[in-house]
Amino acid sequence: MAPLRNLNFIVLIFSLGTTFSACAEDRKTDCYRFQNSLEISSCFERELNEADDGLNKTYQSILKKINQIGDRDPLIASLKRAQREWVTYRDLNCKFYSEIYSGGSAVGTEFVACKARMTKERLTELSDKLKYFHDKFE
Repeated sequence: MAPLRNLNFIVLIFSLGTTFSACAEDRKTDCYRFQNSLEISSCFERELNEADDGLNKTYQSILKKINQIGDRDPLIASLKRAQREWVTYRDLNCKFYSEIYSGGSAVGTEFVACKARMTKERLTELSDKLKYFHDKFE
């Protein structure tokens, strides 16, 4: 029975290691230069707000560009659904990452840090798509 327990422990450690590596991506930000959790959380809130503003502007620009190129209702519907589903996924994914710290003071900070990271990634993705539309239809 002990070898099975050891195997379960190894699988758990491996799983947590891959999860923590995603969280380590958040540590590349300047927000961790602060010394207390309030300052760190405030920094991530600012990063999230900036990324969210950029994402909303880019999303609106894509919708406008699609409308300019003609009858693209299915494409618009697809983008709107993808964005709604992405927001749901982001929030659930970040809830999972933050719950690793359940019971600790880092839960809220890690939740916002994850949302900021994922929102920046989505902003990059949609910015690339906006560039594609500009290049293709200009």
